[in-house]
Amino acid sequence: MPAFAYQAMDASGLNTSGTVEAVDRLAAAGLLQQRGLLPLKIASDAGQSRTAWWPDFQSFQGMAQHRLICIRTLSFLLTAGIPLDRALAVSAQLSESALFGQSLQEVLRAIKGGKSLSSALESHPRLFPRFYVSLIRAGETSGNLGGVLTQLADYQESANELRSHLISSMIYPALLLLVGGISVLFLMEFVVPKFATVFQQAGAALPLPTQILLFLSQVIQKTWWLWLLAIPLSITALQRYLVTGPGRKRFDYFVLAVPKLGPVVERIQVSRFARSLGTLLQGGVPMVRSLEIARQVVGNQKLSGALDHLLQGVKQGKGLVRPLEESGAFPPLAVHLIGVGEETGRLDVTLLQVANVYERETRTAIKNLVVFFEPCMILVMGLVVGAIVISILLAIYSINDIPM
Repeated sequence: MPAFAYQAMDASGLNTSGTVEAVDRLAAAGLLQQRGLLPLKIASDAGQSRTAWWPDFQSFQGMAQHRLICIRTLSFLLTAGIPLDRALAVSAQLSESALFGQSLQEVLRAIKGGKSLSSALESHPRLFPRFYVSLIRAGETSGNLGGVLTQLADYQESANELRSHLISSMIYPALLLLVGGISVLFLMEFVVPKFATVFQQAGAALPLPTQILLFLSQVIQKTWWLWLLAIPLSITALQRYLVTGPGRKRFDYFVLAVPKLGPVVERIQVSRFARSLGTLLQGGVPMVRSLEIARQVVGNQKLSGALDHLLQGVKQGKGLVRPLEESGAFPPLAVHLIGVGEETGRLDVTLLQVANVYERETRTAIKNLVVFFEPCMILVMGLVVGAIVISILLAIYSINDIPM
């Protein structure tokens, strides 16, 4: 079993170093955490070091991953009794993102100037959304900031896992679509014109499929520059249309109505809402305030409108279940489980369980969607390429039938 040299911080804030035997760096980090140590660096015998919170930390992209590392580090340090200013300094030092590290330094200066952590984080909405600020403020009020940060880290980790699953599931279909599209364009741009020259020299009457194929090839050859302009312009126009209220609403309603895709989007939105609301309630944020914040997490206008109705119902004393049933936008299973949690007085725990259920269903639905989508793409690409080949063969046979 290989040995790894490590640098870590103990519960009293003192730095320590040594060696630990483990199968890999991730296992070594786990062993150190079990001993109550915060691993700062772990190096193999070859001397290659990296931050130990994640084995492939260098490959992380985006603020969500850096936010997870920061929140997890802060929760560990604060739970161990490290002062907040020192915990922030360590988090800024460990950050692999220059932007994130600089922002944490600004937060640290604001705290030393007398601001609370939540007030200091409000100045960086891109890195720490209002959801985080509200929950951290509740933790400061209750005196349980370390526990709230642990809840936030669990929330961010679940969100990152779901996002990673979505991206990894779509890589193969996207590559398949890209390779298939490039192959068809190559045939139409370079291969078919070669045969067109041969057919013209033969002077034979070409079958209708071949005539259509040659016409499409000529259109692509003459208008390729137009497509280069039309595609980005169309994407830009669609983005601007979706920014408008009516455009976004029509698109969101349309997405939910698409077979196979609509249920996946619905499950994603329900799981995000349930986990956000459950985490806020568990952190001590009042119900109305929690609903106002959790509503912003839902990106679909149809479900967001249902949450507006839910918020008004809660303010009127109707509870959660009745407004949810009246809206008709949420799945019956989610409404039933939320009702059970409301009746038993364990709404926060039930909401987190609802999020777990729908995240598992989301993964299954995505898998089924990909399984359905991949053969359809292969079939379509096969039909297109087959149609090109058959059109060329028909022309070749017609030329061979010409009497000499």
